[in-house]
Amino acid sequence: MHAVALFLSAFLLFLVEPLVGKRLLPWFGGAPAVWTTCLFFFQALLLAGYAFAHGVARLRPRQQVIAYVALLVATALQVPVAIGDRWKPVPAGDPTFRILEILLLTIGAPYLLLSATTPLMQRWASRDARVAAPYSLYAVSNAGALLALLTYPFLWEPKLTLDTQMTVWSATFAVFAVIAVALAYSHRHGDRHGAEVAEHHESAREVRRADRILWVGLAACASGLLAATTSEMCLDISSVPFLWVLPLGLYLLTFVLAFANVYHRNTVAVFFAASAAAACFVTQRGPGMAISWQIAAASLSLFFGAWLCHGELVRRTPHASRLTEFYLLLATGGATGTLMSLAAPLMFRGFWEFPLFLFLTAVLFLAATMSAPASRSERWVANGTILMAPVMVIVLLVWPGPGQAEKPVADARNFYGVLHVADDVPPEAPMLRRLRNGRILHGVQFLDPARRMQPSSYYGARSGIDRALRAHPKRIAGEPMRLAVIGLGTGSMAAWADAGDHMTFYEINPQVVDFAKRFFTYLKDTPAATEIIPDRKSTRLNSS
Repeated sequence: MHAVALFLSAFLLFLVEPLVGKRLLPWFGGAPAVWTTCLFFFQALLLAGYAFAHGVARLRPRQQVIAYVALLVATALQVPVAIGDRWKPVPAGDPTFRILEILLLTIGAPYLLLSATTPLMQRWASRDARVAAPYSLYAVSNAGALLALLTYPFLWEPKLTLDTQMTVWSATFAVFAVIAVALAYSHRHGDRHGAEVAEHHESAREVRRADRILWVGLAACASGLLAATTSEMCLDISSVPFLWVLPLGLYLLTFVLAFANVYHRNTVAVFFAASAAAACFVTQRGPGMAISWQIAAASLSLFFGAWLCHGELVRRTPHASRLTEFYLLLATGGATGTLMSLAAPLMFRGFWEFPLFLFLTAVLFLAATMSAPASRSERWVANGTILMAPVMVIVLLVWPGPGQAEKPVADARNFYGVLHVADDVPPEAPMLRRLRNGRILHGVQFLDPARRMQPSSYYGARSGIDRALRAHPKRIAGEPMRLAVIGLGTGSMAAWADAGDHMTFYEINPQVVDFAKRFFTYLKDTPAATEIIPDRKSTRLNSS
C-alpha cells in the first residue's frame, strides 16, 4: 500500500511539471531558462514539502495524520489545476518572478502535498514491521516520476489537449487522495513496531556534521548539473522540442539505480571522469562537432555525475529514525544547486556553470571518499577523478578551437541566453559582423558601408522572403506594405522594406533589441517606418 501511494504521488508530481511547462513556455518565448525557473520552483516546493514532513514526523501518530489530512483538504481548494489565459503576462524584461508567481498560485498547494507525501509515507513505512527497507521505497517513488516524464511526450501530449490533460491529472489526484487518506488513517495509532523504532532512536548513532554537509553538497551538485546540462543542451546545442526530457529522465534514473543499491563506486567514477573530459572537449570544439555527439557527451556526463552523487548519498543514509532529516537536507541541496544555475546569468557571461558543476562533482566525490572508510583502489580512483579537473580547464581554456577567426565585439547574457557579436578578421572578404545566441546564428551584416543594406544570411537573394515579397500584389503595384516579423535578430529583414512600408518586429529579448540598435544598422538605415513590440518605446524608429 505504501509503494502504491508513493508511486502514484511521484507520478502526479512529475506529470504536472511538463504539463505546466508546456503552458508557460510559449508565453515566455520558449526559452530554456523558463524550464530552469520552473525547475527551481519544483525544487523549492519539494524542500518545503520535505520540511513539512520533517516537522510533522516529530508529532504523535494521531497528530501526524491530522496535519497531513488537513493539508490534503486545503489542497483540494486548488484542484482542478487550471492555468488559463488570464494568467498570461505581458512580456517585459526578466520574467523569473512572474513565472514563480503563476506556479505558486496555480499548483503550489498540490505540489507541496505530493512533495510531503514521499518522506512522510516512508517514515510511516519504517514503523511497519512488514517493510524491511524504507529507503528502497524512494526508488519506487522515482520510478513513478520517470514513468510520468517518459510517457508525457509520447502519450499525453500528442493524444490529449492541454485542458484535457489538466482534467485527467486532477481526477487522478482525487484517486490518490482517497488512497492517501486511507493509508494515513491506518497509521493513526502507530503500530507494534513503533515502540521498537522509538527505542532504537535513542541509541542511534549521532549523525556527523560532515555527513550533513555531504548530503547537501552531493544533492546540490546533482541538481545543479541537471539544470546546467539542460541549458547547455537546449540553448547552446539545439532547440529541439522536449529535449529537456532527456536530462531530467537521466537524472531520475540515477535516483532509481542508487536507491535500489545499483552502484559500484569505482566503475561509476571512472565513467564519470571519462564522460566529463569528453563533454568538455566536445563543448570546446563547439559547432565543429555533430549535434548528436554534443548531446551524447552532455547526457553521459550528467548521468554518471548524478549517479556518482546519488550513489554516495545512499552510502550515507542514516537510520530510519532520521529519514525525514535526510530527505530535508537532500531537498535543500537540490534547491541550492538549481538556484545556483538559475543565478548563472548574473554571474557568468557564458555557459560556465556546466563545467563548473562537473568540477564540483569531482571535488565532492574526493571529499566523500576521504570522509569515510575506503579501499586503496577507491582512493586511487577518487584521486584520479579529481586530477581530471585541470585537464578540463586546459581543454576549455587553452586548447585552440576550430572555426574561422573572429574579433569579439560584444557579448552579454540574460534570462534568454548568451549573445555574441563578432567581426571577421582580415584578410577574409567580404567582411561580416555576426550575431549569435549561443551557437545559433541570428543574423549577419556586411561591414562595407556600400553593402550594409544588402540582404544576407537567411534572408538573402533568392530566399523565401525574397520570392514572397517580389510576388506580392502590393509590391508589384508599387503600393506601401505593412509587414510583421517574429524575432528581431540583427534587424536584417528591414533591408527588404521600401519607403512608405511599415515593419513591426516582435521580440521578447530586450538584449537582442539593444544589440540590434547598437551594433547593426539595418533599423537605422531602412527607409521604412519600424516598430518593435514589446519594446514599444522604439516605435517608429524611422518615419521616412
